[in-house]
Amino acid sequence: MLQLLRDLREQMREMADPAMAEAGMAAMMARPAAANPRTAALAGLPPEYRTKLIEARRVVVEDLAVRVNVAIASPTPFAERLVHFWSNHFSVSVGKPGAQYEVGPHEFMAIRPHVLGRFSDMLKAAALHPSMLLYLDQFQSTGPLSPFPQRRGRRPAQAGGRGGLNENLGREILELHTLGVGGGYTQADVTELARALTGWTVPGIGRIGRFSEDQTNGAAFVALAHEPGARMILGRRYAAGGPEQALVVGGNVRGGRVITDWPGLAPGQLHQGRDLAPTIALESVLAGAVAEHLGLDPVVAMARLFPGRTTRPLAGIVRA
Repeated sequence: MLQLLRDLREQMREMADPAMAEAGMAAMMARPAAANPRTAALAGLPPEYRTKLIEARRVVVEDLAVRVNVAIASPTPFAERLVHFWSNHFSVSVGKPGAQYEVGPHEFMAIRPHVLGRFSDMLKAAALHPSMLLYLDQFQSTGPLSPFPQRRGRRPAQAGGRGGLNENLGREILELHTLGVGGGYTQADVTELARALTGWTVPGIGRIGRFSEDQTNGAAFVALAHEPGARMILGRRYAAGGPEQALVVGGNVRGGRVITDWPGLAPGQLHQGRDLAPTIALESVLAGAVAEHLGLDPVVAMARLFPGRTTRPLAGIVRA
């Protein structure tokens, strides 16, 4: 779907007369449509793209139904609550074209297999999954000094610019997934992590896609787009390499703030020889478990255990 949208935009750009391009797009949007706003919006799109959007919506609805049914029928409801907790922590969106096909697999392939395992393994799986690469535009991030822009005669692009280095995923990993705001990282760490992530993309997008190498998680890696050289992240040096350089997000990032109080464990002991600890409070998960086992309403349990906090909407749906 994403490639289809790109092709459509390219066709409009290739029209010799800008006025013709404007007229062509206006004609598409002026097609007769039904009173329903969604139908009206779909009617203004090219037939092939409209078909893809309808199919993508069907996939999202089916995946959501599977998620709810699994939560209802699961013999391990507490584990299901952990799945939903971590899916929310590593949240992605269906708002990006093509992401509708990957949001369901993100939870079932990147979150669920690791929910009772190591956080670092889940971090690596979630951050490098095609859904996250699409959601945070990592799929179009290229190293400014990588062979790809050099071959095309481009000047090194600024961070965040289209076709250049995109820092969205690197910043998300440090700011939201692991260390948190004020967690000790710097802008230089964000940029270096973004450089380590360059080359990770999704299969079949753009001309550069023909140079991609499929990865076991469903993503792809383009060596021509990877920023060359070693990286210095959070005071540690990581040797030059290909796709494995990005695995720093899964095995070597350490530290972080733990908001939840852990009985019998001093804050200074949280990261001594242990896996990276979560940086989000577990109130909602614990309150849901208490409600399930004591037969309480989740909202009531949340209010009693943690005044001022709220429970997640899905918990009410599953309980109903």
